[in-house]
Amino acid sequence: MNEELSLRQLFKELILFFINFKTVIISITLIGLFVGFLYTKFEEKSYELSAIATSGISEFERIPSDRGIYLNQRTAINLINQLNTDIYNNDLSLLEEKLNIEKDLLLDLKKIEAIEIMREEQLEKKRKVATQKFEIKIFTTSNKIISSIEDGLLYYFNNLTYVNDCYNLYKITIQKEINEINNEVQQLRQIRSLDNLSFDNSSINLYSRKKPNESSNEIIDLIQLRTLKETNLALLKPLNFVQSFSLAQKETKRNLPMFLLKVTIFSFIFSVIVSIFRNVAKSI
Repeated sequence: MNEELSLRQLFKELILFFINFKTVIISITLIGLFVGFLYTKFEEKSYELSAIATSGISEFERIPSDRGIYLNQRTAINLINQLNTDIYNNDLSLLEEKLNIEKDLLLDLKKIEAIEIMREEQLEKKRKVATQKFEIKIFTTSNKIISSIEDGLLYYFNNLTYVNDCYNLYKITIQKEINEINNEVQQLRQIRSLDNLSFDNSSINLYSRKKPNESSNEIIDLIQLRTLKETNLALLKPLNFVQSFSLAQKETKRNLPMFLLKVTIFSFIFSVIVSIFRNVAKSI
């Protein structure tokens, strides 16, 4: 009974509190809502754009494939995300040197982010696996820098000493492998052409019956390997853009109803705190 009376009394005092300070609470809440609305109207424009890229750094480093993934993109992603340290520290001189972009343009760059592109793999259980490509996002307050950021990232990757050393060594070694494959194919063809060969090597089936896409002929195997290495030599770069950044014409807009709702809740809580302090001040 006493508990019921105390709860009733507490509820009564709570209602009286809101009645007595309704003007303060309503005023502060409305002022906060109005300020939030004005902020959305006059806040600095922002742009968020994305591109899709790939990198051959893991192949240059000869890193073993991870769970069947041919190109591991972790190093490239980390190199791009590392640029945020310079952005957060406002070290525009260092960023200008890395990206070869004018400092005045870099003032508008707020964030750059690289993330893995995942795909679902259906095995015993569904799991997400990283692909050979990754996404690059940029956040800026001006669309003037967008046309320069792609060239800047290419410059950054192509001028990293470690990446350059790995890439140059990769090109040299791959070219040697291609030359050796060419020599091996030539020698096998010469052996086939010998008149005193005890068996006819040219009669071997080009493709096996069990796996039609896989060659069972030694020369074809070597040619396919050479083609793969020539493709890698031509296409694999420290950084390649599969899809470039598009030039933004419209700024990215925030979710206005959700933002105003958050501002209203915050203003209401603040108004209640102010009212509590005023109430305590009166009783002193």
